[in-house]
Amino acid sequence: MPQAAQWIPSGDYQLSIGDDGKIIARNKAGKPLKSVPAKVKKADAYLELDQLRDFLARHDIEAGAQVQRWLLDGLPVPAALIGELWADTAWRSWLTDLVIATEDDGALQLHGFLREVTKTDAGVQLGVVDLDGESDTVDAAQVRIPHPVLFGDDLDELREFAVDLGLTQGFDQLQRQVFARPENLAGKGVDTFTDAEFDEIRFVAGRAKTHGFAVQGGYAVCRIIENGLRYQARIWIGEGAPEAMTMLGELIWVHDDVTLALSDVPPVAYSEGMRMATILYAGRKIEKDGDQ
Repeated sequence: MPQAAQWIPSGDYQLSIGDDGKIIARNKAGKPLKSVPAKVKKADAYLELDQLRDFLARHDIEAGAQVQRWLLDGLPVPAALIGELWADTAWRSWLTDLVIATEDDGALQLHGFLREVTKTDAGVQLGVVDLDGESDTVDAAQVRIPHPVLFGDDLDELREFAVDLGLTQGFDQLQRQVFARPENLAGKGVDTFTDAEFDEIRFVAGRAKTHGFAVQGGYAVCRIIENGLRYQARIWIGEGAPEAMTMLGELIWVHDDVTLALSDVPPVAYSEGMRMATILYAGRKIEKDGDQ
């Protein structure tokens, strides 16, 4: 729930930051204005509030990026840390409604959607809505924010459950596109995407960077940490003159500079590599009807 606005006086007006992140104004009588008067935008109070708004926006982005790294890297998150971060509205907005889990002898145990965090004398209790729709608490020293490919057959049920409860996640843990690795895959690469043509290398390179992937040595690269090991999914996008035509190449996975057999690629690394390739493939040149 949005917090009540904190108003700062500025001459005959008062200023605040609205729920959409924009600076809003009202007069002394408390009547909201459609826009901030031009003369008020030159006042010190406005300039200071504008700087605060920029800081809060950066803080929100950084918090979201870290939460997503916890998911992509499979890192355990101390419950005590979540307890400290929960008071911060930016962190709380990213953490609320994420599916959390613990590990039991290496097996992932899903607990439900994170809804509340309570500090007690004994530590931190994480309040969840479990998979039966009941409220429950998790008492654990650390939890995980699992990648959705690890949910297996529970993923569709979790998605439907979230919709039924009206839960909204800060980022796409549940709605993230996932790819389960088929059994008995042979070879060391996926050539499904090699028919994708781009008029210029810079088009596909720009698409890769826009979606958060690195570009190096002619490859788009997605970096993943899984079970404490570092992997890279790489797909060839071409190198040379940025305006040169190019086509996507084979998608491969690398660990310690060694290309892995597909059967050895772990599930999160496989899913994220396929997701990267699919995103790039969607930006390919499409022939118009009648073109040969």
